[in-house]
Amino acid sequence: MDKYNVTLNQEAQIDIDFSAESHFRFTFDKIWTEKLVNEIYGSIYSLQIFPYRFVEYKNWFRIMIVRKKYRVFYKIDDVNKKVIVYRILSSTQNYENII
Repeated sequence: MDKYNVTLNQEAQIDIDFSAESHFRFTFDKIWTEKLVNEIYGSIYSLQIFPYRFVEYKNWFRIMIVRKKYRVFYKIDDVNKKVIVYRILSSTQNYENII
């Protein structure tokens, strides 16, 4: 089975940083925040294998849900064997207006 190369665009990276900062401000727990960030990255990089396992949204993006709170919006480029992550949004955000 071929592996896909996973890349995050700049907005996705900013989204992860924002989520970590927000989580830390809420919990004041650096270790728990690091675990959250590691779980998000781990979930994203798991898309290297079988990225089609998540549902397609409006025939455009696929959505992976992490911890029932974060939605990872990505596209698959089969020609170049790439998964491009565009946004990581909290479930409290109205992603209809953002995406």
